[in-house]
Amino acid sequence: MSDTGAQQCPLDNDIESRLSIVCSFVCTCNEVPNKGSGGINLKQSCVDVGIQRLNETCDTGLRVQVPYYMGSAPPSPLLLKDAEGLETIEPIRNFGHSINRIVRMKRDGALLTETAKNREEGYTRGELRIPDAVALRDPNGRPTQDNLLGVIEVKFPPDDWGPGQEVAYRDIAGGRDKLKLLTPERCSCDGPRQTEYETDTQPAMEIYHDRLEEKGISWGQVAIGAGMVAAGAAVTYFSAGTGSLAGGQAVRQGASMIAAGMGLGTAAAW
Repeated sequence: MSDTGAQQCPLDNDIESRLSIVCSFVCTCNEVPNKGSGGINLKQSCVDVGIQRLNETCDTGLRVQVPYYMGSAPPSPLLLKDAEGLETIEPIRNFGHSINRIVRMKRDGALLTETAKNREEGYTRGELRIPDAVALRDPNGRPTQDNLLGVIEVKFPPDDWGPGQEVAYRDIAGGRDKLKLLTPERCSCDGPRQTEYETDTQPAMEIYHDRLEEKGISWGQVAIGAGMVAAGAAVTYFSAGTGSLAGGQAVRQGASMIAAGMGLGTAAAW
């Protein structure tokens, strides 16, 4: 069992299998409107919520929106603390809480310079970075660099890298090859396989399909289930009333398909 309370997915210890899963969400969520009220990126939120809901059924080791303090080497994840003040493995989700943690870390570590004192709360742009997702080697461990298979960033057109974002995410990941950018094009969302991750160096889905077959796992059923989870999570998140109920039903049906495809008992799923 992992920190999500779900049974761990029977995945290999590589990032390609996780990229395939994220691609299934990218392709499904690419069909929702790009922007909602207040400028919210609905496509991005759909991916985030979908991964979180999937983890409730079968823990993929994917963690969305983990905040990192860039002032340490390597960058350190900002995690919630328990009643005794010890770090847990759960990331801080509140932006203000993350900023306050950085301020305390800087003040506890050393005296602030005069320049830093003049900054609002000692915070400067770039000290906090929040990648879309990180893939963990050990789902029960902290999202520190030594436990990362890689960092995954999702971009829906016309979104592109922000100032310093790509370099920062490489630092979090621990190298250029551990940072993976996913787009609808890279995921071949218009192709015959919506879950294919295109790369010149690794035919991810072909390898992953073979590994799943060896484990007796039906990727087709898992992929369809993941799509239903993504779509249902999006409906639940962005609607109310009957729409929300329908979305919840889609999530449960998708979760059941994933559980069946991976050979997990229904009790492990819900």
